[in-house]
Amino acid sequence: MRPIQLAIEGLRSFRSPAASIDFTGRDHIVGDTGAGKSSILEAITYALYGETTFTAQANQELMNDTSTTLRVVLRFQVSGEEWEVARTLKKAGDGKVGGARVQLRRVDEDGGTIEQIEQVKPVNERIKALLGLDSDAFLRTVVLPQGRFARLLVEDKPSERSNILRQVWRTDELVAAGLAAGAARQDAAKLCVQLQQEASAYPADPAGHLARLEDAHDAAVHHEAAASEAEGAASRSLEIVRVMEKAQRAASDVVERLRVLEIDRPAMVGVHTGGVWI
Repeated sequence: MRPIQLAIEGLRSFRSPAASIDFTGRDHIVGDTGAGKSSILEAITYALYGETTFTAQANQELMNDTSTTLRVVLRFQVSGEEWEVARTLKKAGDGKVGGARVQLRRVDEDGGTIEQIEQVKPVNERIKALLGLDSDAFLRTVVLPQGRFARLLVEDKPSERSNILRQVWRTDELVAAGLAAGAARQDAAKLCVQLQQEASAYPADPAGHLARLEDAHDAAVHHEAAASEAEGAASRSLEIVRVMEKAQRAASDVVERLRVLEIDRPAMVGVHTGGVWI
C-alpha cells in the first residue's frame, strides 16, 4: 500500500480548515518534534482501520478539543488500483463523539467512482483484504508505535508472532500458490499418462505405416474392381443358364407331347370311318 494524498480535519493538532498532504514523490515523513508527524500516522491508521495507535478510546481521543467534526480522507494505491477511504466523526452538544461514518471508493484516473462500499464492517473487511493485514499486524509492522516492535520480537507468543508475520509476508498466499501448483502438477502428470497411452496406440513409423495402408488400399480397390467384374460375369452366366433352363423346359414339353402322341397312335388303327378302315 502506498499513500497518495491525505486530508485531515479536526484530528488532534489539525484544526479546521482541513489540511491536505500530498505524498507524491515522498518516501519519508520528516519534521521537528511536535510538528505533527505522529498525527499524520494516526490519521492514516484511523482512515484505514478506524482505530488509533494508542488506547481503545479511538473516537474520543482523536478529535481536537476545539472541533465538532473530525474527517480523514486517505487516497492510496494497492495492487495497481487507486482507492479512497473517508471516515467522519461528529461531536454532540454534551461533548461525546458519536459513531463514525465511513465510505470506501475505488476511483479511476479522473477521480470517478468505479466501486463504492459503505458502513464500518464491510469497509474494514475490504481494507483488510486489500492490504493483507489486520489492524494489529499493521500497527506492529508498518506504523510501529513506541514499544510495539519490541512486543512483536519479544513479548508476543510464537503463534501470534507467526500470524502477524504471515500477514506481513503474505505467506498464506505462497502456501495457496504452492497447493495450486501441486494440484496443477498432478493434473499435468495424469494428462501425460493419458497422452502416452494414446501415443502407444499409434505406430512407431507413421510414414511407413501410412505407405503400407495406401498400398493395402490400392490392393483393396483393385480387388474390388476384379470382384465387381466377376460379379458381372456371374450375373451374365446366370442369365444364360436361366434362358437355357427355359429352353430345356420347352423342349421337355415338346418331347412329352410327342411321347403321348406315340402312345395314342396304335389305338387309332382300325377305326371305321364311314366304310373305310384305316
